[in-house]
Amino acid sequence: CMVEVIDEGITEDYKIELAQSFLYKSIVNALSRTKPSKVPKPIRSAGEEKWGTWPVSDGQQYSKTQSWKAPVSLPIIKLTAMYQAMGQLEYTHDMPLPPTGAHLAFVQSRRALANFELHTPGHTPGASARKRLSALHKHLAATFTGFIRLVTATDVSPHGNLQGMGADQPLFATDQVRYYGQAIAVVAARTEQEAIDIANYISESCVHYETVKWDGQWDQAWTKPILSLDQAIEMDSVFPDCPKPANFVSHVWKITRPGSDLSWVENKKPLDKRIRIRKAKITGVPVLIVEGTQTSGSQIHFYMEPQGCVAQHGNEQVMIVHPSTQSPMEMHQTSALALGVEYNQVKVRVKHVGGGYGGKTEQTRFVTGATVVAAQALAKPVRMALPREEDTAMIGKRHPYYGQYQIAVGSNPDDPDTFGRIIGFHSKMWGDGGAYYDCSFIVSNCIQLRVDNAYRVPNFENQLDVCRTNKAPNTAFRAFGDIQGKLIVENAIDDAAAAIDMDPARLRRMNMYERGDVTPFGQALSYCYMRQVWDYLESTADLAKRREQVETFNRENKWRKQGIYMLPVKYGSGYNLVMLEQASAVVSVYANDGSVVIHQGGVEMGQGMMTQIVQVASYVLNVPMDFIRLEDPDTSVIPNPTSTGGSTGTAYNGEAVKRACEQLRKRLMEFAYEVRNTKGDEWCHQQGVDFWNYGEYKPPGEQPDPDKRGWATKLANGKMIWQNLVYLAFSERISLVSAFNAPVPGGTTPVPALTYKCKKDQPNIPGIEVDPNAVPGGAVDSFVGFTYSAACTQVEVDILTGEVKVLRSDLVYDMGWSLNPALDTGQVEGAFVQGLGYVFTEKLVFEGRGTDDDGRLNTLNTWRYKPPAITTIPLELNVHLFPRDLAIQTKPGCPDEVSVVPENPNDLFSAKEVGEPPLVLAASAFFAVKAAIRASRVERELSPMFRMDAPATVQEVRRACEVDPRSMDIA
Repeated sequence: CMVEVIDEGITEDYKIELAQSFLYKSIVNALSRTKPSKVPKPIRSAGEEKWGTWPVSDGQQYSKTQSWKAPVSLPIIKLTAMYQAMGQLEYTHDMPLPPTGAHLAFVQSRRALANFELHTPGHTPGASARKRLSALHKHLAATFTGFIRLVTATDVSPHGNLQGMGADQPLFATDQVRYYGQAIAVVAARTEQEAIDIANYISESCVHYETVKWDGQWDQAWTKPILSLDQAIEMDSVFPDCPKPANFVSHVWKITRPGSDLSWVENKKPLDKRIRIRKAKITGVPVLIVEGTQTSGSQIHFYMEPQGCVAQHGNEQVMIVHPSTQSPMEMHQTSALALGVEYNQVKVRVKHVGGGYGGKTEQTRFVTGATVVAAQALAKPVRMALPREEDTAMIGKRHPYYGQYQIAVGSNPDDPDTFGRIIGFHSKMWGDGGAYYDCSFIVSNCIQLRVDNAYRVPNFENQLDVCRTNKAPNTAFRAFGDIQGKLIVENAIDDAAAAIDMDPARLRRMNMYERGDVTPFGQALSYCYMRQVWDYLESTADLAKRREQVETFNRENKWRKQGIYMLPVKYGSGYNLVMLEQASAVVSVYANDGSVVIHQGGVEMGQGMMTQIVQVASYVLNVPMDFIRLEDPDTSVIPNPTSTGGSTGTAYNGEAVKRACEQLRKRLMEFAYEVRNTKGDEWCHQQGVDFWNYGEYKPPGEQPDPDKRGWATKLANGKMIWQNLVYLAFSERISLVSAFNAPVPGGTTPVPALTYKCKKDQPNIPGIEVDPNAVPGGAVDSFVGFTYSAACTQVEVDILTGEVKVLRSDLVYDMGWSLNPALDTGQVEGAFVQGLGYVFTEKLVFEGRGTDDDGRLNTLNTWRYKPPAITTIPLELNVHLFPRDLAIQTKPGCPDEVSVVPENPNDLFSAKEVGEPPLVLAASAFFAVKAAIRASRVERELSPMFRMDAPATVQEVRRACEVDPRSMDIA
């Protein structure tokens, strides 16, 4: 039989271009070695063999600390680092399964859109579902010795199968599948490999597919899978607001700055991707209006630990669930719904998670739910551990986006007040939500509230819809849609700068927000210092000198070009829903030795949250870090933990721990001073509780005397005063347990300037019924705060092949005052490199050649999918945590009066979020590549205006270069 050639997305055109280019490069290489005088100097670099010869990457890290906050603010190694290095840290996949347990594997759909039936091979049509399932069980038991049971939707409790934010995605498909890889059933077997083999057998041989049948009258086109965003836009396959099962689900359709003049905006067909420039006047200002588009692709989470879950009954039939998840509360909800039991009959315990990036929030429901249903059906412990390929096929990914923009920029060079000013911005965006709602509307709302980025634009509007396609439902991913939105906006600004021939860095600087400005949706930027961060980066990155070096390099080399680019990122923090802006903690002290154990709801998934929370507790309680242990999340202790996502884990749970520790400390101090008043100083000294003689207590925020340690002082017997005081308090029946639910401050004001799509304009698509009585809308709250960061990236591009190398990246990240500069710098670096993967190499390719396999994801693993590698890392990567004391402002009208922009009192010890925003800084590398390509195009007398989609793979870069093979000469 013929072996299928998997489509990896490489076009025949690119293969031909590569062959031509390599032939030309080999000729130049040979001539340069044998007859160098025959090869003009600008041509020689075409023959250089740079791949594999780049030097080892290097870089510097810069930060300031406030040592008086120790251990807060110090660069302390992650507490679990050594255990991880030695393989002694247990993850969900490592949990031992009792001898009576069963292993699970998913039966997955092999169609993107179809009706289906489970059956035995060679079945007789017409049998009832029950008979078919019974026959299949008998067939599997006779065929596979390790087979135990097949678990399907019939094993789920009534009303428990449809889950997710739209209450529309089934744990197990019943009679219809809507994407390739969707879960149909679960196989239970004696070993993991047997379960996988049986599941594959069923997927291949025991599922009968038919053309999908929709309720109602629909065009024949809806019976075929929709596999691209363009196709969805063309068919108007758009998710409506207020679906009947979850009528509260709706999205922000438009954000329009109040008072905007949008009369200059022209109506365009959604898929009109032409770049156009036209002249106009807006409020009397002459402008150039640039019209264009930008597409950004998807991205696989590629966490090191694939999805997994272990479930078993405890005493009194309580279900104990161990999922690999960022969201214990959501997994608790899913488990209770799937089992049809009260929430107090389920315990969710989360060990360390091997990476999440958003992929272990909503989509983990469909692993956890299936696992607990199997545990209930079999009445025995079960483990689900997805192989990489099955995980990638089944679990949703980052949302692809397409944007169509019109940007108006002041075009009169004789008017310095308006030249380069962004007078107006209008865009329409479409996201690919996949087959089900998931959290696509939350992601789209985050894009809406962050799409203005760092720029004050007087006439502003953005419109956004989410499309339905027949792919795995796309979900949360690090930065929550922000890099997709910012690629669209920043590409518009890049085009505008090219249209008026202005340095894009200068154009950006003159349009940046300042303190006191208001966003289009109505939130004041009370602590903004974007321009100060920008100026600091321009200085530390030595932009002016390096730009001259890049220009010199480009003049001297025809087929290799460099680009250097600066980009700002303003990033709003929080969930925009006040209900989620909270966290709980329980701090307990053991009377006999004074050691502390803390329960909280945050999940450790490699980001170092546990270490930073222990630092906070150590500082507030004034006890050593090694006296404190942080427990794994357990919903029977912390029952409603907010998901660890959106870079909120450390800030929210750290705030709860801080407040609980402050409460406990206050209680112990009051007790101690009461004892002092009643017993006297001498008695207290004899009992070893007189901490006041060893340094006056200074509350957080005030600098203590480092030589006086209060109750952390060790006495002659080796005990700390703390230990004596704790035991004395216990003997007097003073509680050594402190619980606190912290409402995270800020973010409580609803956003005012939002527009929802009215009911008459709601789309109508098969398979979704809208609640006719629901009104689109709902509360969207303001951000808790903002980070202000920037990046400067320099790249080198091989114009003939499309190869890109990041030479240097300088990142200035706004942490406020970091809780732990070592961990936070690591998060900045990791997020940035993950962003580089997104904008350069991580392209998903779906089968679409008109066969039954249409919709199959072909890039399932590293053989065909390319996450960041060592070659992705910049040769020089410098990270500066912006020195908060350099956020200098001048008083309006009094340039000599300077002060520091006040710190946001809502921040935890003045520390801001990290984890998500640095990923967006990778867009600087994308536009540096565009700058390099533009230099080549202009030199070859092509238009400086061109389209380059993300990811800018070698193929996409080569396409954007538009090299005519006739120009490859030795002249």
